[in-house]
Parts: sequence; structure tokens; C-alpha cells
Amino acid sequence: LFGLPPGIPAIILLLIATAIGVIAGIKSSSNNIDKEGVNFLFMHSPTKPRAAFTLCIALPFWLWALEKVIMNGDPDLGAISFLLVIVSCGFVLSRSTESAGCCDCSNVPCIMLLLSNALVSLNYIVPLSFDLPLTLKIYFAIAALYWAILCVWNWKGRKEGVDKKERDSRDHDHGEYESIV
Repeated sequence: LFGLPPGIPAIILLLIATAIGVIAGIKSSSNNIDKEGVNFLFMHSPTKPRAAFTLCIALPFWLWALEKVIMNGDPDLGAISFLLVIVSCGFVLSRSTESAGCCDCSNVPCIMLLLSNALVSLNYIVPLSFDLPLTLKIYFAIAALYWAILCVWNWKGRKEGVDKKERDSRDHDHGEYESIV
């Protein structure tokens, strides 16, 4: 692609998708995220903004993998693993409440996102042992680490959402008590 060494276009796409993901994650939050912005997204956001961010990363790589499978017949497992991330993100986003920004009712959507992120990370680790150009191996190592971090970060978002629900519940209960007194 564009005469660049293998892996370099993917690194560029990862950087662009990350920037778009930050914007999508911030915009998908129902909280007053404007005050804290990126810090809130990466440190304190519940599952909904994290899933929106992750979806922005997975989608272009899934399309790229799908194109390789359809056009070249390449057996790219990214066509499956990224699709699982996209489905998991969609499930998290559809199950997120507006007030808390996290999944309601069960941990299933968050577990699906955790496992699909881990699968993508593993998918990048496997080819590191193959005889490939160094720049491609560097990309695979970066991507494996990136998706492993996303895996942990998305799982942590589940707890942030639960903590927020508990804080909101306590604040609501405290407010009712004050209005009675």
C-alpha cells in the first residue's frame, strides 16, 4: 500500500482509528465528559464509551481483513476475530443505559467484549513466529499489545459503570433523606 513496507500502513491506520475512536468514545458518553475529555474516557468511563472507542478500532481492520479474504483468498483470521469484537461492541452499546453508560442486567456483553479483544490480541501473536518482514512483525507486536491493553481497559470499564451506578444510587438516596428531614 502506497509503496510502504509491510505493517506500516496498518500502524498508520491504527493511529487514525485511535483518534477517531477517542472522538466517538467522548461523544457517546452521556456524562459531563467535556470537562475531563480524554482523561475521563481512558481513566473513568463506563462500558458504553469504551465500546464505542473499540468499535472504531475494530471496524476498519475487519473491513481490511474481509477485503483480503474476498479479493485475494488470504486466510485472515481477522475477518472472524474483528467481527466478534464488532458484535460484542454492538451488544455492549445496545445494552448500555443512558444514565450509567454501562451494561444493564448481566455481565454477558462485557465478557463477550473481553474474550473477543483477547482473541484479536492472540491472533496478532501467532504470526510473530513466522518468517515475515521485520516491519510487519513490529506491527503485529504493537497490535498484540494494543489489543491486550484494550481487553483489560474494556473489562475495567465494567467496574467503572457499576461504581457509578452505586454512587448515583447513594446520591439519590441521600437526596431523598435530606428532603424528608
